Amino acid sequence: MLFVGYPVSYKTACALFSAEKDSYGRILTPIVEKAGLKFIDVDKGLCIVGIEIKEIANLWENYTSVDDSIGIIMAYKKKFVELIKESGIDVSELDIQRMEEEEPIRVKNPPPYLITI
Repeated sequence: MLFVGYPVSYKTACALFSAEKDSYGRILTPIVEKAGLKFIDVDKGLCIVGIEIKEIANLWENYTSVDDSIGIIMAYKKKFVELIKESGIDVSELDIQRMEEEEPIRVKNPPPYLITI
């Protein structure tokens, strides 16, 4: 699966959306979805807040030109940025999380990332 979004910890995702932490994301997930985004708890401390790019999937059966793929990714990036702004989420400083790493990386004004799982 391919996403445009932010790789964050669960704690950071809750803080972004001012959501109360629970053990399974039952509170956070509907809030994120209301903003037009997806919340995915990947594994080992990594979560994704973003948009799934379904048009670029199943590449072992479907071929997509590089130019078409880049255009699709850029359209999703633009949509993601718009949804973040519409939601009033402050991403001027964001803790980016990497799988299995305890300490996140603080990034100022991070661009949306392309994430595969």
